[in-house]
Amino acid sequence: MGREMEHTGLDYPKLIVFEVTNRCNLRCRMCAQSVRDFKYADMPFEIFEKMRPALEHARDVSLFGWGEPLLHRRFLDMLDLVSQYPPDVFVLTNGMLLDEQIGERFIANRLRYLNFSMDAPEPELYNYIRRGGDFHRVVGNIRRFRAQCEAAGYCPYMRTVAVLMRSNIKLFPDFVRLSADLGMDEVKGVHLIVYDPSFVKESLYFHQELTNRIIDESLELGEKLGIKVNLPDKFGTGHPPSGHKYCHRPWEEFYIQADGRVRACVFSHEIMGDLRTQSFEEIWHGEPFQERRRTVNSANPPAECARCCHYRHMDVDNLAAYLRLDDPVPNTRQADAWKESEEAKRKTVVTVDLTDLKKQYGLELEGVH
Repeated sequence: MGREMEHTGLDYPKLIVFEVTNRCNLRCRMCAQSVRDFKYADMPFEIFEKMRPALEHARDVSLFGWGEPLLHRRFLDMLDLVSQYPPDVFVLTNGMLLDEQIGERFIANRLRYLNFSMDAPEPELYNYIRRGGDFHRVVGNIRRFRAQCEAAGYCPYMRTVAVLMRSNIKLFPDFVRLSADLGMDEVKGVHLIVYDPSFVKESLYFHQELTNRIIDESLELGEKLGIKVNLPDKFGTGHPPSGHKYCHRPWEEFYIQADGRVRACVFSHEIMGDLRTQSFEEIWHGEPFQERRRTVNSANPPAECARCCHYRHMDVDNLAAYLRLDDPVPNTRQADAWKESEEAKRKTVVTVDLTDLKKQYGLELEGVH
């Protein structure tokens, strides 16, 4: 039996992702929030109510997406609701809004996983990358929450996360040290995905030898400090047959964006259905999901899958996986226009020629290693 057939008996997804909001209180320089026209929305509470039957069967629930979940005025109500059900609950935050009350609810609800997006181990670079953020405030909020956990005798599994790029890669070992000092269980790095041509040179695709060396150094450091270090594959290890590693998401993940529409995954702009007008069952068993299940791991996957940028599945040796220069970002006005344009779909780039890239965007990449 082929791997595609192993999942067909699943009546419910293992993971339900609620993109609580796609609004954000920061404007990180490398993020699509800084360069694309988002259609901002806060998820209606009714979407959670509608998903109650599926929550009974899921393994994990995530409360995050393209925005900062703590901005939603009913975030704690949402947390209380999903915490009534069996799945482990996962929250990713930039930490700026984490106060004592929210920390108490995290502990009371036995939140299972808590990630902090930080990107740098020192104030100057952090504050430069994460516009609107305050390094000392975030570190203080984390230390206070850690103290709350110790007093309560319970703490979620905690990670710090960095988007890896030329500006911060040399400091990643220091990021490991900071994370260990903050009491993290894990420190994770994910590749920069480029939405702005001015950030092409920041992609570690052009700094492979340096990146591989830092990966080795950081993994060794993590062993010494007793903290798990989770990093992308080293360069020179890619080229899976489908253009990406095997993907299980169409059988296991149900991603609900802030307006109630459902996508194939966090990076996909393809709409699978709409919970405002359809039931969960109609969408999960509907033709868009079935088509994605048939094709995602085939020799001819959807173009957005062939150049997958998800850290778990991407081909690290395919330059196209790092670039989203002209592509639509989910739940933006550009995505709506793209969906209406069959010509644009046909132009979706699966591979990138470096010479064409330099010519198209006027980039000077000589001497970049």
